[in-house]
Amino acid sequence: MLEHQDLHRAGEVMRGLLEAMREDLWQISATSIDSWGRGLTPALNALYLAALGPSLRPSDQLRFRTATPVPSRPALTDTEVLQRARKVPSMFWPAWALRLSLSNEVYPRVLTPALACALLVVGSRTSLDGASQHLGGAIDGITVSRTLQMLNGQPFWPDMTTALARLADHLDSNSVPIDYQRRRNLDYRDLLPHELWVDICRRTGTPPSQGRREQIFRCRLFQRISGLPAEAAPGYRQEDEAPFRAETARAAIHQTPELAAELDRAAREFLTAGGIEAEPVTWQPPTTLLDGLDLPGLDPAPIDLPHLHDLIRRQKKSVQHAAAVFGTSIETIRYVLNEHPAPALPQDQATARATGATRRRARRELTREDFARLYSDEHQSLNQISAATGFSRKVLTALAHDYGIPLRDGPQDYQPRGTVDRDWLIEQYVHCHRTLPDLAREKGMSTSNMARWAKTHSIPLRPRGSASHNQALRAADEAGRAPRILRPALTGRGASERLSRFAAASAHPSLSASAAALGLNTFTLVAQINRIERELSGPLLVRAERGRPMTLTPLGKKVLKAIRKMQDNTMP
Repeated sequence: MLEHQDLHRAGEVMRGLLEAMREDLWQISATSIDSWGRGLTPALNALYLAALGPSLRPSDQLRFRTATPVPSRPALTDTEVLQRARKVPSMFWPAWALRLSLSNEVYPRVLTPALACALLVVGSRTSLDGASQHLGGAIDGITVSRTLQMLNGQPFWPDMTTALARLADHLDSNSVPIDYQRRRNLDYRDLLPHELWVDICRRTGTPPSQGRREQIFRCRLFQRISGLPAEAAPGYRQEDEAPFRAETARAAIHQTPELAAELDRAAREFLTAGGIEAEPVTWQPPTTLLDGLDLPGLDPAPIDLPHLHDLIRRQKKSVQHAAAVFGTSIETIRYVLNEHPAPALPQDQATARATGATRRRARRELTREDFARLYSDEHQSLNQISAATGFSRKVLTALAHDYGIPLRDGPQDYQPRGTVDRDWLIEQYVHCHRTLPDLAREKGMSTSNMARWAKTHSIPLRPRGSASHNQALRAADEAGRAPRILRPALTGRGASERLSRFAAASAHPSLSASAAALGLNTFTLVAQINRIERELSGPLLVRAERGRPMTLTPLGKKVLKAIRKMQDNTMP
């Protein structure tokens, strides 16, 4: 061993000795070095850890920094771990995640939070579950462990651990312009409201779309600002997960430099309103820390931007086609388009300007009150309004969307008859369980018109063939009878179940233990409790840390008491 200047070369020699010791039933582990005696030199500690490195679990390789020139035992205090957590987003920085990703091996939604947790483990005694809780619970410890084990089997793993160790040292020794912990705790319910989105679309010539595009860009902006996963954004519906992710993947094509600039401006205004004025919208550590490492991800720098923009805009090619042309991954192309959006074609810009001018004139000449009077009160069709105003149905449809006025289904000349009182509809449909066709016949209108009145009055319709419709139907009524403190959280599907899960979770020492007891994924439970905290405008739990179990905040105690009271009142 003494013949080698490099600790890792010496460690290879020592490894043979350790294997021989194992045959004689000696305990050989990263902690058994204590039994050798006290006062060991850092060099001998490092040599021993370098020898053990390949046989350690991947998380322990990070803890003991076995890939660094001088491995060492975990030295970070709990306070230092929390300080590092404030500098790390829940979803790893995109440029770094791209370089550390294995194409088609790990889904990005799993890899990015797993890498963030791994970064918190470097040189510390923090558990994987603890690291996840420090970063907002975007992933559970078991999934992090499985991801690291999969990466450990790759030839790039030693250089990946070296990259994480370099980054950890950089964060510990340098200030970071963003406090991610503070951003994780912001209330995002007012991020990119509908009126602002419509205004941005009008200024940039972006079609506002009546599909998911508005919600997609809101969730993307949420992740960009908070560092949390997009599905943790307010208003995200889990039942839409698959189509939402598919459309989100295509969002990079729809973005233009003008739209990106406006969204950044909206993000800065949102942060300022939240009391954060000195921080940039986004930040990433320097990728020069990766120099000299053999990493699995592809460097986006060689991609020819003008060629890529021409493929996306003029030739209207897909991201998959562009990835094949440049011999890179789809995620790399998406990253480049997010960082450098493709400009709209001149003819598209001219069309957008013309359309925007027409819509601005329509807004001036046909106010929301006028539109609502003609369409909703007088029941005129879009064709009739078009004939009277001179604006096309396409412009009127977009205007209705801008104004938040729901359009009728069916023929445009269909005129619904009569009005339906909300209290009567709740009594007959919710409490008496009468059907929509039955109610429609009584009022002398069509079933679809009765359904529209239910939507107007925010009365949830019974799912066809569902045995659990009573709970959905009574949601609005229950919210009115619930304790006042709980009412903001009694919105949307599953509100009562979320509150019940919070009440059950509060009895356990940690959220991971609560999730295991309830048979849930930890991230699902954390996301639901985070939603309740946002809806009730305050933290309910002081999350568990090393040596300290989870406890209720003063607000959490009041909410738990109110939930118990509500549950007692609903018991038969």
